[in-house]
Amino acid sequence: MSTKADQKRVPLLKYWTIRYLLVLLSSLVIVASLSVYWTQEREKKHHLQLNRLFAQEIAERIGSEGELVISSAVWNRLLSRGRSYFDLPGEERETQPLPLILIVDREGKAVYQNRAIDNERLLHYLLEKGPVAEEEVMDTLENGDVAWYIVAEPIWRGNWLIGTVFVISEESVRSTMPFRQIFPWIIVILCLGISGWMVLYWLSRKLTDPIRRVAAAASQLRQGNYDIRLPRDLKERELYELTHSFSEMASRLKRSEELRTELLAGVTHELKTPITSIGGLLKAVRDRVVTGKEADEFLDISLEETKRLQKMVEDLLEFNAYATGTVPIELKPLSLNELIREMAERWKVVNPPPSLHLRTTLPEEILMVRGDAHRIQQILSNLLDNSRSALKDQGNIEIRLYARDPETAAVDFTDDGPGIPPEEQPLIFERFYRGKKKKEKTRGLGLGLPISRLLARAQKGDLFLKESAPGRTTFTLLLPRAKEKSLAGGIE
Repeated sequence: MSTKADQKRVPLLKYWTIRYLLVLLSSLVIVASLSVYWTQEREKKHHLQLNRLFAQEIAERIGSEGELVISSAVWNRLLSRGRSYFDLPGEERETQPLPLILIVDREGKAVYQNRAIDNERLLHYLLEKGPVAEEEVMDTLENGDVAWYIVAEPIWRGNWLIGTVFVISEESVRSTMPFRQIFPWIIVILCLGISGWMVLYWLSRKLTDPIRRVAAAASQLRQGNYDIRLPRDLKERELYELTHSFSEMASRLKRSEELRTELLAGVTHELKTPITSIGGLLKAVRDRVVTGKEADEFLDISLEETKRLQKMVEDLLEFNAYATGTVPIELKPLSLNELIREMAERWKVVNPPPSLHLRTTLPEEILMVRGDAHRIQQILSNLLDNSRSALKDQGNIEIRLYARDPETAAVDFTDDGPGIPPEEQPLIFERFYRGKKKKEKTRGLGLGLPISRLLARAQKGDLFLKESAPGRTTFTLLLPRAKEKSLAGGIE
């Protein structure tokens, strides 16, 4: 059932594509605005420079004549030059006005102007600045929608200032941003916007496609379907790690589900078998089917089956307690040499040679570890029982104690049994897992190794399979060393 919040959510591809597009368009608008501003400033400087060049040519021509009175022929040539300066087309040269040209003498009296000054603000500006300029002036005057670009060039005859020429162009005369200049920018922005959107859409799709597949796979997992397929040839490290980790998680969930199914079947079978056996035996005794010594034998078998059933239930309860961390662990310094020696002696009493031969190799240095003696003995007992089961009560077992590093003591358990198949080795520490051969020949719940690893890690150590091949299998128990140590040891 979807909520209002779910209905407002949009696909990741759409979400980021829209935002990338908005950022792209905003960036293009900013770039275009700056470009237009730069172009306008450039055009303004360009036309001020044209006014300056035109004013300089007029001032030089008048200065070379030596007087401010210029003949009509000279003026016509200057005006023609002015039209070429401002790049007016041939058809417009007679209709488009030239900039305002004003020539004044030293006293500020107008000697020549090509048209009247009809704007009071411009006239007021010229009066404020003064009629005569001893230095070149380039300035801009704005009035509403109209802007004047003013250039004042002094007229010199030798070292003598004889007047000033003003060249003043309006916005209509200087180049604004005509459509022929704006149009290319519009085309560029549209092309960049469309191509940028296509690139962003492609990149977003490429980025979100693995994420969408992971989301779809998560939905399949929620529905109980663990057979998912995710791309494994991704070049992006983060996306590869995401899909790879998700695939591994799905595989583990699938394996856990299979183990759970096997657990239900296995526990049911393992618990049902002794119960059925006990029921059948007791019924035979009660109904007098067997009597005397045979009845006593049936009762003894029933007691053994009851003990086996009790052991299975205790294993389940014990594993649950260890997994939830409710079993107290008392850590204190103890001699691992002495603990192994005592454990080996007790085990040899129960399993005398020559069927099983247990050999212990202890270092001269007494390795003091920080752990719980009872829990360590439990680990040792589980590993010895595993070796005995693998050897089928006939073979050699070696326990070797050594210092792995200054901080860690290690115990290797090695037997010369048939070994663990390679495909089963990654699973032997999974709860309730039992190998195919062991499942067929030995009854149990498959909790020995998981419990032993939990006990080792509860003491800040570890338990792992070091190697396994036909004729040699080694488990290694690691425990943290304590500070105290002395000398003793040997080989038994």
